[in-house]
This record gives sequence, C-alpha cells and structure tokens, in this order.
Amino acid sequence: MINVLLNAVEVLPEGGHIEIATKQLRMDGGAIHVEITDDGPGISAEDFPYIFDPFFSNKKKGTGLGLSNVKKIIEAHGGTGTVAPRKPHGTRVSLTIPFQGENMKAKRILIIDDERPLLETLEMFLTEKGYAWGVRCPHRGFEAMRRF
Repeated sequence: MINVLLNAVEVLPEGGHIEIATKQLRMDGGAIHVEITDDGPGISAEDFPYIFDPFFSNKKKGTGLGLSNVKKIIEAHGGTGTVAPRKPHGTRVSLTIPFQGENMKAKRILIIDDERPLLETLEMFLTEKGYAWGVRCPHRGFEAMRRF
C-alpha cells in the first residue's frame, strides 16, 4: 500500500488531496476493502495498459516494480487490485483483501513498514476490528521478526 501512496504523493500538485477509505465487506467469509484516491493529474491513456507491468515507470528514479509488486502481493492473498481514472481528474486505486472472518481474529498479524504513521493507522484499524495484533508497530524489520 505504501507504493500506491508514494505514487500519489509524488504527482500531487501543491494543495492536492489524497483520501484513504476502508471498509469491511461481508462476502465469502469477509474482506477488507481499501480505496485510495487522489486529485492529481491522473495516468495518461497511453500509460494505463502498462501500469502493472514490471519495470514500467515514467519516474527518473523509478524501478517500475511498485505497482507490479502491489498487484502480485494482493493476488497471492486471494485479493484484487484495480486502478481507474477519477473524474474530473486523479486516480482511484481499489484493493480488496479477503480474510477468514472470526478465524482471522485469533491469528497474529505482522506488518513491517518504515512509515510509522501508516503502521499506527493500520494498528488502530485492526484493533478496532477486533484482530489480534502480534507486534506493536515495529520500526525495524529485524526487531519485528524477533518479536513475532
């Protein structure tokens, strides 16, 4: 998810906005839906067919692996990811990640990221939903793995 947010931040003009909305879906045992929208310039029609291709990037320092990795990780967990233009301008990224309902609440969750605000937001969201949180916002990967 951080790759999606970084892409949005990098293209936003001064005064631009990013919105993150989450909701719990009740389908086939349940899922978490995350929608990230921005009011930036959007993605050109020429680039749109290639945004999930590995190594495709318009950034000077980009590797082109960010969205490709997001899609692979989401799909590996049985989820879906879509990107669509947002009218009148901007982009909408929708991610749906299934979980096993009540069985998931007994499992510990490990999320490692170097963006502390993102970790704290995820911890708050998961705690509110009643999920066991195995590691409290570790900032370093080795510390997280040791504690998990």
